[in-house]
Amino acid sequence: MSSSAAASATGFELVRLERDECERLLAQASLGRVAVNLAGSAPVIRPVNYVFDKPSQSVAFRCASGSKLHALAHADRAAFEVDGEDDRGTSGWSMIIVGPVEPVTAASDLARLGSAPLRGWFDGADAPHWLRIHASAISGRRISSRGAPPPSSSPR
Repeated sequence: MSSSAAASATGFELVRLERDECERLLAQASLGRVAVNLAGSAPVIRPVNYVFDKPSQSVAFRCASGSKLHALAHADRAAFEVDGEDDRGTSGWSMIIVGPVEPVTAASDLARLGSAPLRGWFDGADAPHWLRIHASAISGRRISSRGAPPPSSSPR
């Protein structure tokens, strides 16, 4: 599961997550934050409901017209952050994805994503644009109290 761990004097352990564990957790969660920064503008950080699309190795989400769509449409790369905790609250995890942003336009991709279990706060008609951030780089960490039972890894 991990290739490095560091214990602190506070009784917690920080463990680096391997890519396959990060992908598993990404597929379980549904709410993250997308961050993008354009030259001369303030960073845009927005929550999004998303799905992890394993075939394209990307996080995909629907987007309405507005500042988020504008910033992402004009950015070469963006960051995506998601986190969660186990059911007992004894451990948590966090990861960051960095990669290129692109609109999803291929009919096969739109059909696959359209049938994905995306839990949105708005009707899809209110957010007609599909975007994705390719997971070129994934950095994940788990923090848990030493001696705690193994985490269930379910996101919140």
